[in-house]
Amino acid sequence: IYYKKSVRNLKKIQSQWTLSFNDSLVTNRYESVIVASGGSPKLKGFDWLKNIGYSIVNPIPSLFTFNMPNESIIDLMGLVVKDVKIKILGTKIETVGPVLITHWGMSGPVILKASSIGARDLFESDYCFNIEINWLLESNTELLYKRLEQFSLSFEKKTVINKNPFPFPNRLWQFLVSKFGVPTNKKWGELGKKKMRHLIELFTKDSYSVSGKTTFKEEFVTCGGVALSNINVNTMESKIHSNLYFAGEVLNIDAITGGYNFQAAWSTGFVAGKLE
Repeated sequence: IYYKKSVRNLKKIQSQWTLSFNDSLVTNRYESVIVASGGSPKLKGFDWLKNIGYSIVNPIPSLFTFNMPNESIIDLMGLVVKDVKIKILGTKIETVGPVLITHWGMSGPVILKASSIGARDLFESDYCFNIEINWLLESNTELLYKRLEQFSLSFEKKTVINKNPFPFPNRLWQFLVSKFGVPTNKKWGELGKKKMRHLIELFTKDSYSVSGKTTFKEEFVTCGGVALSNINVNTMESKIHSNLYFAGEVLNIDAITGGYNFQAAWSTGFVAGKLE
């Protein structure tokens, strides 16, 4: 049993595999090899596989959070909103789910899903892009307006900033009302139809600038690795070489939750371990 070893090269000689380590001149021979070396943040980490003919999909981060150093919403750190819709502007990426405001930006399932679906688009943008948030989830603005109009009639003498009509935290309501320029002493009865429609528009299309992501060591998974076109996914055996199997994040497999990637590692490992 060898451990904490860096592989220098892997070669097929007749019916056997030879495996060499960086810190040893000894070459070991095996009838079968299972590659379960995990993902690598750099393409160079796959050179030993590329050198024997495998196609490598450029590895990039996936499942990361968004940094928003220039947005004042980070003052609401720790706040969770149960359901929002997020769009990454300039793409077709839309996700729905809970969002967590952090001291650096935004996290939570809705952000992680967006980072997974848009991993390559966001990588190409150098992680500088804009997002649009629908805090109300509802897209029917006319329906929202009617609800808000009825609310304003019921609470016409209450100040807007202190009477929240929506099912999200009061801290967020007060932040957004201030952001949208509603005076702190403005009452619901004084708001007017035009301003209410404007508020609905802003609540459903609230934009923020993202400048960066979490550091690589905090990311859960890597998007990229050995191309699945090189693998028989029924057995996890290589299509290029017999008796060479692959499992886990060394493969180009990732999805919208870290749990999926764990399951993919366990399942592919189980299948590869059969050596069929």
